[in-house]
Amino acid sequence: MKSLSSICLCILLLCMIASGQSTDSRKATITFTSLSYPGARWTVAYGVNNRGWIVGYYGDSLGLNHGLLYRNNSYRSFDFPEGTNTNALGINDLGEIVGIYQGVDGLTHGFLRTEVGFIRIDYPGAANTLPYKINSADEIVGFFQNPGSSDGQGFEYQSGQFTAINYPGASGTAAYGINNKGQIVGSYSSGSGTSGFIDDGGAFTSITVPDTDNPTLTGITDKGLIVGWGQFDKHHTLVEQGFLDLQGTFRQLIYPSPATSTVVLGVNDRGQIVGTYYADAQYGFIVTISSP
Repeated sequence: MKSLSSICLCILLLCMIASGQSTDSRKATITFTSLSYPGARWTVAYGVNNRGWIVGYYGDSLGLNHGLLYRNNSYRSFDFPEGTNTNALGINDLGEIVGIYQGVDGLTHGFLRTEVGFIRIDYPGAANTLPYKINSADEIVGFFQNPGSSDGQGFEYQSGQFTAINYPGASGTAAYGINNKGQIVGSYSSGSGTSGFIDDGGAFTSITVPDTDNPTLTGITDKGLIVGWGQFDKHHTLVEQGFLDLQGTFRQLIYPSPATSTVVLGVNDRGQIVGTYYADAQYGFIVTISSP
């Protein structure tokens, strides 16, 4: 097994290439930073834009989730009006945020938060609608579930119009990430399990992550760096770990000890990566690459 230092070096080089930085790793550093909303029982960092603004959610003392925005080293909390369990999942460079909340009907609904307020997002006829990411063209991706069905179906939403996303032959599809080129990543289910995919203008490509069960692809940069997480065999036990994929070169991303698992949930074009890890509690994190 590779040492943590060699893993960090591989991650460093991949992120520098993907963000257009100099690849002289001797002059650059990789920094893992833990994120914890003050007084929260748990914190999850789910999305990051190119300005370094992070969105996610945290749990209060009653076990309810609230949306969070972390910018300029300061946390801000917000909730969807007339709903509970607000989760912020994606943010674009304009500061527009997408996420989910639980309605008074007990179902999961989506939202878009702009500078003028909240807009509810519901796929027509669906029981649950979950928007995950938004790009700078206001293209939103996610998935929905129909009443009585446990399988999800992906969607793209823009200017009030929905477009379904279905990996060919799949029983279920979920779109989790989109870049500013409109390339979409996610996961699909079939008889052989779960695999990742990239949708480039309607052309689907299946992504297999080595040594991983049930990979989930959660983000893609404009230069094609894909991030996600999956279950890796560690001493005969399946453990959740993050991964990076740049043009077919895969590397695991593991938050340093004492973390027991790492889930990667978002990435920006600067190579900053966000997600959550588990130790004595659940925390958010950001991985930052810096060069002189």
